[in-house]
Amino acid sequence: MSVRVYKDDEGNFRRNNDIFPEDNYRLVYNPSQTQAGIFGKDSYYPFVDMQLISEYQNENGIPYADAAALEDALSGLISTSVFDLLNDNNFALKVQFGQIRGVYSVNKFGENSEIDTGSTPEDVWDFGGEYIFSTSAVIDTISSSSALDAVDITIEGLDANWDRVIQTIKLDGQNKVALSTALLRVYRAFNSNGAELNGDVYIYEDTAISGGIPTDTTKIRAFMKAEANQTEMMIFSVPANKTMMYMEGFIAISRPGGVSGSADLTFKRRDFEKVFRVGRRISLNSQGSSNWRAVYTVPLIINEKSDIVFRCEAVSANSTGVSGGFQAFIFDNVIWGL
Repeated sequence: MSVRVYKDDEGNFRRNNDIFPEDNYRLVYNPSQTQAGIFGKDSYYPFVDMQLISEYQNENGIPYADAAALEDALSGLISTSVFDLLNDNNFALKVQFGQIRGVYSVNKFGENSEIDTGSTPEDVWDFGGEYIFSTSAVIDTISSSSALDAVDITIEGLDANWDRVIQTIKLDGQNKVALSTALLRVYRAFNSNGAELNGDVYIYEDTAISGGIPTDTTKIRAFMKAEANQTEMMIFSVPANKTMMYMEGFIAISRPGGVSGSADLTFKRRDFEKVFRVGRRISLNSQGSSNWRAVYTVPLIINEKSDIVFRCEAVSANSTGVSGGFQAFIFDNVIWGL
């Protein structure tokens, strides 16, 4: 369970609109919360239990039978705080500045710059083609197409338990370098060094390479163009014990030389151990470029261990480019009682 908790100017704990004098109550937090007992006015903190210091008793001084009975009595005072938060006009800024525990933002973007009539379907990611998801944590290798590259690459993904992992690996030119943690999913990587890349970077399931490039391209799970210093993938997977609240998405197409063209796309999601299903169909027609944007007034809820992709199903002409992105918040299920 979660609740909006802060300390008012009189020194009282406030929970939503209810006042609890400091000398009567204490807050018990999830053990993983390192700042238990530290309160800032109008800050949000995860809530586990609120109890009397001396004994469990109600407002009339009558003891409750046990902690469970007290929790039942308190549960009526606890609001659906996730939705209260989303209605806060400053919610996104508070998340970005780390003022709200148990939630972080995701800003994903991607591009597939070269889609032809005979190559569809293709997903919106920089390597191109239809993305292949690994079935186990075997994404374990990285290399560059340039022998000159020795920069640090930060990689974000999910391990064998679907837990979020961020690791930094130093490239060794065209030679294979093992990841410190093998991944089940990888959805972002970027150059975290002070030097530009000289070659393209590949993250993949271990396989034979030639000049640093996997010869079996079906093993590639992330790709970074040298000039971008960053992956561009409209692909994401929700970590274990997390819930995604999908807020907004956008797509654009482009054609060289201002030539007209069209593209049909789908937003697809796959719940854990299920199949991909269409969440939205998008059709774009351009004279040079066109775009689509959707803001969800009611957030789209996507459960833990789900995969999402944006897929180009068909284009009207060769050399069609598709780019886009989406924004979402990731909530911790335990902290927020989801």
